[in-house]
Amino acid sequence: NLPDVYNVAVQNLGAGQLDKLVKVEGAVSWITDIYPRMQTALWECAHCWQITATKPDKTEPVKPPISCKCGRNHFNLLEEKSEFVNLQRSRVQEMVEKLRGNTPTSHVDLWLESDLVNLSAPGEKLVITGVLRLKPNKEGKGKSSVYSKYLDVIHMHKMQQEFESLEITKEEEKQIHDLASSPELFQKITASIAPSI
Repeated sequence: NLPDVYNVAVQNLGAGQLDKLVKVEGAVSWITDIYPRMQTALWECAHCWQITATKPDKTEPVKPPISCKCGRNHFNLLEEKSEFVNLQRSRVQEMVEKLRGNTPTSHVDLWLESDLVNLSAPGEKLVITGVLRLKPNKEGKGKSSVYSKYLDVIHMHKMQQEFESLEITKEEEKQIHDLASSPELFQKITASIAPSI
């Protein structure tokens, strides 16, 4: 129930929406398997066996603490004692009916965690509430000045599509029969499907 003032078209997601709450509508184009993501990493000092916890960044490699209370900086990662959360990545694209003319479909990646995994499937239309975040791109050994964007999803809502009952007039029925008997029927149908793509 986020107010419409937070609505942003997928193609308009950019620097102005970074780290802000937004609401987008789109169709799911692909989705990954579920992966465990380390939420809290536990490190054991190799010298005094003191346990230190860190919170790894979502898009960066897991890094050990800078130093232990004993002053040393040699740690062993305790993977079996660390905390993990389910992670799934997905992508939504602008809905075709919202495109203007021959503009290509824009898309944005989704970051789904915990109870949001496996709630959607490719082809479904969703209303997504989330925070737009940055993911650094790597060039060689360093980082690029151009970043990728993704939506850190907070809530997803499936758009309901209601079926409409149609009543066909006699004139429309005649047009359907004329079209069915046309020798160029196949060409007419293919020219009518997704002409903007």
